Amino acid sequence: VTTDPATPLTNGLTVNKSGQGSVTSNPAGISCGSGCQSQTFEFTENITVTLTAVQANGRRFTGWSGAGCSGTGTCDVLMNGDKSVIANFAVDHTFEEF
Repeated sequence: VTTDPATPLTNGLTVNKSGQGSVTSNPAGISCGSGCQSQTFEFTENITVTLTAVQANGRRFTGWSGAGCSGTGTCDVLMNGDKSVIANFAVDHTFEEF
């Protein structure tokens, strides 16, 4: 297969959410808010995409899984192939609305 050198190679990054919250990416492309459970975006090959999760009211972000990400900070994904990440949100039992 030959490729046009003017067309950069891309890889797909799929973000799935478990629970309620939002996930965005830098550079822009992923913007998965309250009405979104899964989103895929093609990023230029070999760049690093930083994912940020924000929990919804009454929820807490419990961490990342997939593509080498873990913990509750940002998730940096090197786009050297198609990748999939899960953002996990849970009910915050200490949340009081009023």
